[in-house]
Amino acid sequence: MAYNTSYLGRFSTARVNIARHFVTGRLLLNLVRKIIYNIFAERFDMKKFLLTLIISGPLVSTGAIANDADEKAAVVEVVRTFFEAMTAKDSEKSSAVMTTDGVLYGYRENDAGLQIIRPTHADYLEGLATRENELIERFWEPTVLLHERMAVVWTPYDLYVDGEFSHCGIDNFSLLKLEQGWKITGIVFSMEADNCPTSPLGPLQKSK
Repeated sequence: MAYNTSYLGRFSTARVNIARHFVTGRLLLNLVRKIIYNIFAERFDMKKFLLTLIISGPLVSTGAIANDADEKAAVVEVVRTFFEAMTAKDSEKSSAVMTTDGVLYGYRENDAGLQIIRPTHADYLEGLATRENELIERFWEPTVLLHERMAVVWTPYDLYVDGEFSHCGIDNFSLLKLEQGWKITGIVFSMEADNCPTSPLGPLQKSK
């Protein structure tokens, strides 16, 4: 019996091609399976990651907010101490919350034009203990800005000299957190005798 060798050759080639396609298909199937597995694995890992963020996120945020509030309270307390020391004429207490090289800038505007005073911290402390009249400065609703070791306190105020109203204005304190704590590095303040808003603190309670 005679065989058609060309037919056999084509048949063999077809078998080889089918086998190749079969192997390629298996490889593709395995590849798709791996991709699907990896996708689900990544989704699972992502779920765990998101769950970790959801659980820890509020704790981190709450801690940061609490710390920020504590720092703001500490800064305002420095300002409060500064005013209390001013009324008490306590230069030692004042120097404890001030840097040695700062400057206080005060300004007022009247018919004579712009007037500016600029005593240094050393000048202020030197004149504090020897001042004869009593100064009471009240502040309220301070706005505090913080960034790392720097802070700004912006607050309205009114000032009484020997129990009598003198003027109002805005205080702008700059502070720096040193190793010893928050220190006042400088103050800029306005002095306004007219159009003063009513203080939410009410009238000054004079000591009897």
